[in-house]
Amino acid sequence: MPRGLTDRQIEQVTRELLSRQRRVTVREVMLTLRARFGGCGRTERICLILKRLEADADAVSAVRGVDAQDVAALRERVRVAEARAALSEERERQHQDLWAARYAEKLAQLDRQPLRTTKAVGVTHEQYLRVYQRAAELARRLSKYEDPDKPAVDALD
Repeated sequence: MPRGLTDRQIEQVTRELLSRQRRVTVREVMLTLRARFGGCGRTERICLILKRLEADADAVSAVRGVDAQDVAALRERVRVAEARAALSEERERQHQDLWAARYAEKLAQLDRQPLRTTKAVGVTHEQYLRVYQRAAELARRLSKYEDPDKPAVDALD
């Protein structure tokens, strides 16, 4: 019966596998542990240790792989991107100012024009509704006095 494995043993095997290949699966770690120690432990535990060691290895390799030329190139790219963003913001501000000025100009132009009398040209909705309701009331009252035997006179005739 296999004894329980320590985190140190699992980490040692995982580091060895990571030094040989870039990506290691949980199954590979478990097979190696089983072959070396006769047992492998819980999958969840191994997975957590593997993820932690892979993240550490990625961080170390990222720091080692950066040289001065890469840093200078990245700084230049950042400088160019910031300059482009500043130019874009300035153009947007100019665009907004242009349209705000045009809007203000149109408002001033409308204020200078003589008032258009829309009331003389047409009838508002409320006025039309009131007249229609009054005509309907008068038609209802008038229908009381009409002779029911007399044929209806067409309004178009």
